[in-house]
Amino acid sequence: MSALELVLVAAVLVGMSVQSAIGFGFAFFVAPAAFAAFTAEQAVMLVLLLAIAINCLVLFAERRPTRVARRETATVVIAAIPGMVTGAWVVTEVEQSTLQVLVGVIVLAGAVAQSIARGGDEHVPARAAEHVAPVEVGGGFAAGVLTTSVSVNGPALVLVFSSLGMRGERLRDSLAATLLGLSLPAAAIVPLFAGGGGALPEGWVLAVCVPAVLVGHRFGAAVFRRLDDGSHHRVALGAAALAGLLSIGAAVL
Repeated sequence: MSALELVLVAAVLVGMSVQSAIGFGFAFFVAPAAFAAFTAEQAVMLVLLLAIAINCLVLFAERRPTRVARRETATVVIAAIPGMVTGAWVVTEVEQSTLQVLVGVIVLAGAVAQSIARGGDEHVPARAAEHVAPVEVGGGFAAGVLTTSVSVNGPALVLVFSSLGMRGERLRDSLAATLLGLSLPAAAIVPLFAGGGGALPEGWVLAVCVPAVLVGHRFGAAVFRRLDDGSHHRVALGAAALAGLLSIGAAVL
């Protein structure tokens, strides 16, 4: 196993811990390493398959009642479908180095945007459903594009659900349900644009990543039960900004 592949496994372990703790963020760590190690199509597919695994664990393996905002989640997922098609075209037409820079820029921009939004939204009430459809539709489309192009869709979704006043378990579970709803169709769309088997990562990669997914989920779930939202959110955003810088640096150097 090469040094880059070891970095990828470590990124999966760290990313899954963050994802399990706050409901988003694993692609901040995994996507830069995956884009450096594989083709763009394989990198996207790896992130999508890992997303399916971790979000299933969050929703179905923690033996607790889930708090998913069903209507909002369904609206975002439906709005994301045309965005997924657009993103799948982008990933086959744009050079890999350009996509790798784009991953870094999106990670940095998302971290900054979420930090700014976090600064003034501690007491934002939940908004009435009839007033938020444009936010859900626009955010869903953007998340769809990001899902199949660079696999970093968390920032768009967090901003959408945060603007609706969601916090804590409701935010975490709604993110997990939405990310699962995006990953399943996206995992079918990407191979269609990439010519089938060329988009699938090698089997050993998934086999090696499985233990990292399981360990990361257990650790992240424990963190979620113990840390307040502000503390672990700030840590995640700081680490995400670092991951974005590393992605840009890897593409430029």
